[in-house]
Amino acid sequence: MMYICDVKIYLVGRDEKMINFVIMEDNKRHLRITKKYIKKYMVGKTFEYEIYGFSKISPKFTGFVKRNVFKNIYILDYDLGVDSLTNGVDAARIIRQYDWTSPIIFLSVNGKEALDVFKSRLQILDFVDKQVNPELELRQIFKICFQQLQINDTLKINRAGKTYCINCNDILYIYRDTVDRKSVVVTDKNIIPINLPLHKVYGLLPFEFRYSHKSYILNTDRVEDYDWDDYYVIFDNGSREPLISRTHKKELNEIMELRDK
Repeated sequence: MMYICDVKIYLVGRDEKMINFVIMEDNKRHLRITKKYIKKYMVGKTFEYEIYGFSKISPKFTGFVKRNVFKNIYILDYDLGVDSLTNGVDAARIIRQYDWTSPIIFLSVNGKEALDVFKSRLQILDFVDKQVNPELELRQIFKICFQQLQINDTLKINRAGKTYCINCNDILYIYRDTVDRKSVVVTDKNIIPINLPLHKVYGLLPFEFRYSHKSYILNTDRVEDYDWDDYYVIFDNGSREPLISRTHKKELNEIMELRDK
């Protein structure tokens, strides 16, 4: 196997990778829970983020929207309290006055409100019922949000005092080279050796990367299927590689089931 050294890697600045999660929720308990969902999802992500919370439509909220029209994910409750004359759709209208790029998600306790939300024609990404497995739903929607905002997890490599990044979406798997004692990153087009042991590389990767064997780490998002009879992985680009051991069968199958729900 030949190492290809002219891999396309690029420098990424902090501001380019910053994302804002903006929650509008009048219930303090639900606000805390939503923040917890976000923090759990962002564990292992390789870019910076901030969480902002608002309980109602206010000049402070409108000012935030005006100043921040780049890489936001809005999570809005529909009902903003019995004393409020406005609701989440009104907040979405304010957002869309200044920003047609950022995804808007509604997270509410009553699924009956979904029709009103989607009829608003405000380019709402999705509606999540707080009572029906909201954490799983949000995890799947956040992934769509990052694709929409063109924000990708990256594998960071430090060389000569600079940080370089490989787009994690391009990685198929990573293996341990026992001869040269390096880890090797395999993408659709390139093979990239890096001077780190496999367990340290694993610590840099997002949730989707899992051990499939003591010598292999898979990008489970790129897996189309597993052939457990012959221990092959079938990737979404059509390639097949013998990378799995039965020891990891339960975990890998559970991740695939969660992903495909």
